[in-house]
Amino acid sequence: MSVTILDLIVDEHQMFSSRLKEQCLRSEAMQRSFVEGFLRDFFIHDRAEEKVLYQSISKLPHVNKETQCLISSFYSDHSQIFSLISDLKDLPSRERRHRTNVLAENIGFHFKDEEERLFPVLSQLFSQQKLVDMGQLFLATKAEISGGLTLTSIHKHIASGKSQTNLFSLSP
Repeated sequence: MSVTILDLIVDEHQMFSSRLKEQCLRSEAMQRSFVEGFLRDFFIHDRAEEKVLYQSISKLPHVNKETQCLISSFYSDHSQIFSLISDLKDLPSRERRHRTNVLAENIGFHFKDEEERLFPVLSQLFSQQKLVDMGQLFLATKAEISGGLTLTSIHKHIASGKSQTNLFSLSP
């Protein structure tokens, strides 16, 4: 059986959760380098997820209002998570550990929502083969995003407050 985008995203969710748990046990110097690496990796994951998964949903002709609202809330979650990650860098060690726990909790809620509320819907909306194809596109998109990506460009993007275009904007 081939790997689907849902499988890949669940694996990455587990990896991010594990990295956050391990972070609290690290030395001060390791904590600072962790923040930059985590920010970069999560940025790549986030942008590929939004581009491949969320935009694929937006192209479907009849997506119900509940799914639209769910996707909109995920865009907001991503912005909040980036804000939390960005804030970690310059904090003292003790405060960074506390905020890392807050980040882990927020990310955990977001991952759970995606996996329990969105993924079952996606399994109904898309064929198994389409989910496999989306998985390949997800990996290719991550590779494309990571090429030439710098922490400066990530920080500028986050500071601009822009996420991928929220295609389910609820404003009239």
